[in-house]
Amino acid sequence: MSRALITLPTHTPRPAAAARPRRRWPLVMLILLLASAWATLTLYQALGEVGPLPFSVDVNGHDLTAMLQFGQADTGARLALACGLTLAGLILAIILPMTVLLLVGMLLALVAVTVLTSVGLPLLVVGGVLALLCAPLLLLGWLLHKLVR
Repeated sequence: MSRALITLPTHTPRPAAAARPRRRWPLVMLILLLASAWATLTLYQALGEVGPLPFSVDVNGHDLTAMLQFGQADTGARLALACGLTLAGLILAIILPMTVLLLVGMLLALVAVTVLTSVGLPLLVVGGVLALLCAPLLLLGWLLHKLVR
C-alpha cells in the first residue's frame, strides 16, 4: 500500500456578488430636465399673456418698447425667449450658490491663515528662543543623569 497523500476536492462557495451601488445622477438629471421643461412651458404661456408694457422709451422720436410686445410675438420667438430665460435661471441656480460657497471658503481660509500667522508665529519664535536659552541647562541635566547612573 502506498503512502501517497490523497486529497479530495472540496467545494468552496463563491462570495456573493456585491450589489452595485445605485447611482443617483441619472435620477437627478431627469428631475432637472423635467423641471426645466416645466419652467420653459410656463414661461412660454406667460409670455403669451403679456399685454402692452406700462412704460415707453422714446429715443429720437422712435418708440423702443414697440419691439418688446411679447404677447404679439410669433411662437418661435416666444419659445426661444422662454428657453433662454430658463437657461439663465438654471445658470443662476447653479453658479450663484457655488460662487457664494467659494467666496465663504476663501474668506475662512484667509481668516485661518491670519490667525495662524498672528498667533502661531510669535509663539514659534518664543519657543525657539526658549529652546536656545535652555539648551545648556538641558545638556547639564543630561550629563548629571549619566554620571549618577
